[in-house]
Amino acid sequence: MLDEFKECVQLKNSEHKVYGLTHDTATNEYMLVVDEFGSKRVKRNGKCANCNRFNTSYSWCQTCDPQKTTRGWTSGNTDVDDCIKKFQHKATSYNDVIEWIPYDRLENVQKIGDKFLATWLDGICRTGYIDGDYIQSRTASCLVELKTLSSQNLLDMLSEFEDCVQLKNSEHKVFGLTHDTATNEYMLVFDEFGSKRMNFNGKCESCNRFNTSEAWCQTCDPQKTTRGWTSGNTDVDHCIKEFQLKAASYNDVIEWIPYDRLDNVQKIGEGGFGTVFSATWLDGKRKISDEPLKLPGYTQSRTSSCVVALKTLPGTQKNFLREFKSYMEFRLAGCNLEVYGLTQNTTNNEYLMVFQYANKGSLHKFLSSNFRELNWKSKLKQLVDISENLKAVHKAKYFHGDFHSGLSRKKDENDLEDSIYGVLPYVAPEVLTARSYTIAADIWHYYD
Repeated sequence: MLDEFKECVQLKNSEHKVYGLTHDTATNEYMLVVDEFGSKRVKRNGKCANCNRFNTSYSWCQTCDPQKTTRGWTSGNTDVDDCIKKFQHKATSYNDVIEWIPYDRLENVQKIGDKFLATWLDGICRTGYIDGDYIQSRTASCLVELKTLSSQNLLDMLSEFEDCVQLKNSEHKVFGLTHDTATNEYMLVFDEFGSKRMNFNGKCESCNRFNTSEAWCQTCDPQKTTRGWTSGNTDVDHCIKEFQLKAASYNDVIEWIPYDRLDNVQKIGEGGFGTVFSATWLDGKRKISDEPLKLPGYTQSRTSSCVVALKTLPGTQKNFLREFKSYMEFRLAGCNLEVYGLTQNTTNNEYLMVFQYANKGSLHKFLSSNFRELNWKSKLKQLVDISENLKAVHKAKYFHGDFHSGLSRKKDENDLEDSIYGVLPYVAPEVLTARSYTIAADIWHYYD
């Protein structure tokens, strides 16, 4: 017994704090006197009104508060109650408490894609700060996402719910479970981007939650960008809206750009895969304005008119949209090239991609003009930047296909008229012997 006691006292990396030993005279048993969460109790968290010890996190005592959350409610099903209570007992902070959410506390339920949006009248559990003390409070009513749990069997449904709550490396935050009394379906109540919501990003006016990035709510704002415009072509509209709905920040939003908002269009280059122009975009590109002395601090705005590049997208409508999607997939995978949207030349009806203007020209032109001025550090920086962007191309499941001219294709697209493209000295040997382009061939181009 004494050896066991010593081990408890000397245990490293433990949350508990040992106070001593006692002896139950009725049972003749020795007992450890301990605070299971002693190392987490600090003064700044406030005091627990129940046990009179410092809380283990802001306004939360991990010994007492989980017990309170399990009382005073029921889903009407013992198995569901037990499942939710299991997670309530494990909650390490007030903001992490899982709840049973009565369906009548959810209003304006609307189906969007494979999920639903609804207004949760009670709001989200949130730790507040008033007069120097942390308190348990709730937000005002706010939007949440609902997702039907597909399993028909109750125990399978609860297993699916547990998987969602325990999912690691996920952006979403689970608030609890509800039951649609009309359809008899259980639904997960969650925030798809909960882990990205921070108070310094400002508040979303639509859903009353913190934004997911500066002045941008990934739940609400993408929906707004898809409204109030059209290119006049349904396929083009759908293509642009597909990527608008994926935008993780305001600066990443692409748009339909009417050609009459582009001024001073001048041809600056031509190759086998299109013509490039420069132009002045009268509306300017999207940017976030930082006004720290003015709430909410960040606001959506635009630059003044700026120079952009235009690139023709030749071929059939299917092919030019495919190429545009390729550029967008690169951008989402981390490519540095900024893409602003699509436009259409009203004179010849040709579609053009609008993207960042590289005012120093191609890499070859830049090196030819500046080679003597570049030191080894800047040369190595160029190589690192090129390799990082090539990595983004491969991450998007594309290979470049011609590292010296700008063509990129999906890994499984080897049907480009069975032709070999590129500057001959930089074409991989296997390609010259009529074998397919591959990611490995890109690496040959890079090192050559």
